[in-house]
Amino acid sequence: MKPRQLPARLARRVSEIEPFHVMALLARARELEAQGRSIIHMEIGEPDFPTPEPVIRAGMRALEKGELFYTPALGLPELRQAIAGYYRARYGVEVSPSRILVTTGASAALMLACAVLIDPGDEVQALLEIVAREKLSVQMILLTHAHVDHVTGVGPAKSALGAPVYLHPADQPLYEAAPKQAAFFGLHADQPPPVDRFYRDNEMLTFGNYEVRVHHTPGHCPGGVCLQVGPAGEAGRHLFVGDTLFAGSIGRTDLPGADYNTLMHSIKHVLFPLGDDCEVYPGHGQKTTIGQERRTNPFLQE
Repeated sequence: MKPRQLPARLARRVSEIEPFHVMALLARARELEAQGRSIIHMEIGEPDFPTPEPVIRAGMRALEKGELFYTPALGLPELRQAIAGYYRARYGVEVSPSRILVTTGASAALMLACAVLIDPGDEVQALLEIVAREKLSVQMILLTHAHVDHVTGVGPAKSALGAPVYLHPADQPLYEAAPKQAAFFGLHADQPPPVDRFYRDNEMLTFGNYEVRVHHTPGHCPGGVCLQVGPAGEAGRHLFVGDTLFAGSIGRTDLPGADYNTLMHSIKHVLFPLGDDCEVYPGHGQKTTIGQERRTNPFLQE
């Protein structure tokens, strides 16, 4: 079978790719370079055709300039071989073609081994070890609220990952007062880095082929949110609820900015409608489901 005719322009400079993808791709490329791997940004195409020599040459030129290569996804095995040959000739380094990551899709770096980090606290180093071990590309640091035990790891996570930090604007005062919160309990906490972006009401965030639906659930604190995670285009069945709801209990309402009636409204009118089969991952304790808490939680039986 003869290869299909290719477009005249087989490669684009990084500046011509959509900016959001550029940032994600560059971050992923730097990460992979540190691991001795490369990333090629590909469009969906036919992987069974041999890679034409002009495509390989254009890709090698892009790699040499430190750019990302953008081409129809033709002959991925041959392209991996060509990249391995480039490293051998250019740097005298033997790289197995199987270790070279070639991705497909309009947002390739986001579609493969991507993740979000939720509420990094004192366990942040363990979380970062998991990220490194699983070779995850963390796209966002998402905070359910700004109580100090949920934000002490934001600084180390931000430094290690470079991912943007998200928070509800109503919790900005709590976030900025993290060291004072810690001191109130006789503890120490560093000032967390600035928030990069504030959630909007009913916002939907995407990472790879997943999405996060943000639900504002005040009551435990003014800017509490619950994060509904699932495949893109579907109603996610995984809820990360911070301290809004627990297995057999609810969030405290005796702290500054908290309100019992507001919390009950958030649980019954925001979380309950998401469905009994939704799995609930609280900020403390074991996981549960919306149905289990609707039926048995003593605080929710009135």
